Amino acid sequence: MKSRKNKTQKRAKKILEAEVVARYFGFVREAPGAVTKEDVRSVDGNCREKNYLDDNLFSAEEILAQVRKYRDDEKETIEPKLLYFTGSVTGPHRKHRKSGNNEIINLHMINVSESIAEATLIKTAQAILADAGIKKILVKINDVGDKDSQGAFIREATSYYRKNSDELNTHCRQLFKESLYSLMSRGKNQCLELHKSAPKPMDYLDEDARKKFGETLEFLETLDIFYEIDPMLIGDPNYSTHTVFEIINQEDGSVVAAGSRYDSLARKYGLKKDIPSVGMVIYLPKPKMSSEKILKKVDKARFFFLQISYEAKLKCLSIIDELRHAHLPVLHKIYRDKLSVQIAAAKKTNVDYLIIMGQKEALDDELILRDKENRSQQIVRRADLIGRLKKLK
Repeated sequence: MKSRKNKTQKRAKKILEAEVVARYFGFVREAPGAVTKEDVRSVDGNCREKNYLDDNLFSAEEILAQVRKYRDDEKETIEPKLLYFTGSVTGPHRKHRKSGNNEIINLHMINVSESIAEATLIKTAQAILADAGIKKILVKINDVGDKDSQGAFIREATSYYRKNSDELNTHCRQLFKESLYSLMSRGKNQCLELHKSAPKPMDYLDEDARKKFGETLEFLETLDIFYEIDPMLIGDPNYSTHTVFEIINQEDGSVVAAGSRYDSLARKYGLKKDIPSVGMVIYLPKPKMSSEKILKKVDKARFFFLQISYEAKLKCLSIIDELRHAHLPVLHKIYRDKLSVQIAAAKKTNVDYLIIMGQKEALDDELILRDKENRSQQIVRRADLIGRLKKLK
């Protein structure tokens, strides 16, 4: 009897394989913040569209709970958090996300303003979906701007549809009576000629927003992820700012993931300052299981990846994924720009080697492999990196 009990205790805990993928890209499992009655009251009192719900996205209450928990946990620190959890957030809010037979994967990058955040989320989702058998995806993406540009867009678009209301069919006319967002989301596949000439959210972006959105698209191109800009993709008007996206399974046209940036949510719903963040939800069919022991192997990685320069950052996600496929655990802080910050993070780990890519290395498709202890280093071609690292194991 005692022997059987010991065997049960030694049995490795099973986790979703998706968590292993997420860990490679820097996400850590943590219990999500629960929605409180205060969160519900705050959203009800400040939301723009009272009856607007998107089945594919988070609700404002769910996101507010995560940002509030981050603020409470981190106190005065500014260290970003990459959060992974499964299932729905608990609380007294309206639960509108339908899981069906899918496993719900939640990913958030909190307190990261750079476009590497969107790229990391989308690449992580692509890897998780590919492992689940969904290999042909299309990313539909848009930039809805900040509060000021959204206001300008709403005014112009509302005026446009009002002037051309006679060209709306009965269904679209009824949606427009509800709100502009209802028309654009639930009527996007009707009255196509009218939509084609309508004002677009991207028409009102400032130069900085255009540059950042261009960087996000450049990441997707570097990652060989197919995408198209969808001007009718508007996210949730109660919190979405700038980037919104959906991932489509090209085999059946279904939405298998959706996400949005929510930079202004914290201040809008009662917190003291904005916390630039982006999150997404993945609907994973037939999820595979793995051993929790693999997570410990990732945490005990012998390699730490550092990137210096925009060109290097563009390539870093692909390199991390190559190491993942080769079962070579690697740690990193790729959302950080300063080398000193990344080195400080590496020093806190037990890694033996640093993998460094600067601007020159990125252009030459090379990396620097440095021994952390004796600081000796060598230049390694990217094509030879995996073979070289395996020899060090």
